[in-house]
Amino acid sequence: MKNLFALLLCLGMTCSLLAQAPNMDYDPDWDGDGSLGVSDLLGFLALFGDFDTDGDGIWDSVDQCVDMEACNFDSNPSVPCTYLDAIGICGGWCQSDENEDGICDFTCGVDSIAYHGYSYATVQIGEQCWFSENSRNLHYANGDEIPTVWNTDEWTSSTEGAQVFYNADSAYLNMYGRLYNWYAVDDARGLCPSGWHVPTDDDFIVLEVSIGMSEIEAGFTGYRSTDGEGDKLKSSMLDSPSWDGTNEFGFSILPAGIREGSFSYVGGHTHQWCSEPDSPYQRTRSFDSSNAGVGRGWMYKHIGLSVRCL
Repeated sequence: MKNLFALLLCLGMTCSLLAQAPNMDYDPDWDGDGSLGVSDLLGFLALFGDFDTDGDGIWDSVDQCVDMEACNFDSNPSVPCTYLDAIGICGGWCQSDENEDGICDFTCGVDSIAYHGYSYATVQIGEQCWFSENSRNLHYANGDEIPTVWNTDEWTSSTEGAQVFYNADSAYLNMYGRLYNWYAVDDARGLCPSGWHVPTDDDFIVLEVSIGMSEIEAGFTGYRSTDGEGDKLKSSMLDSPSWDGTNEFGFSILPAGIREGSFSYVGGHTHQWCSEPDSPYQRTRSFDSSNAGVGRGWMYKHIGLSVRCL
């Protein structure tokens, strides 16, 4: 408020000086409302090379979204522009609603989801619709960037959301997506697009039962298998014969490895986060090249694991 007062005072003094100079056609009341205010100040400062194109009170030089067609142009200045999707959700994923009934024209398993510049394939299993790829987004759902943390000590001690990709090798990023600590999963800004979420432990149990695991088996901890449910969900990789999945349902689980302090287990093992808190550990699902089941267990929250959206 002090800065605004000082700038307005400066504006008033400048106007006074300009009014005394001959041949100066200058009107300090830029918006013509009969008084000096913030909009007049913004207009005045535009003379010095900065602008407020969308009129949200934030200079273009520090505003990440200046497009008035964007649904968030007057929101958080550090968030890039997002737009209404086909059913009117700001930053939503729906691309089509041809009959304008407010319901997205989307067929799971056929249509993909465009999210933060990447198109995710989907798969229908039972009554659930899943991403058939691991998350790779560098931003939360609202556009805020998720910190990249390569330093081992910082990674293991942090209680804030963070992400990396395996061994800092973009080839692993392209194949397996990113590894997130659980604090990124638990962040209120969300990892998944609007209408989607990181699955809960119960969500995974529904998946496991729907592909053949008994309900009794599904409630146990450790690697559980009634009829090779882990292999049914694992992708078949010709370049990694030990990863012997049948991918019967198109879930396409890949051996993305993990990050504790160092990176490990790529090519033969992977974990998926569950979303609901379970201090001091956190529920996960595990898949291993030497086991036909699905592991149900816990991991420390600082460890970097893969994420699927549901």
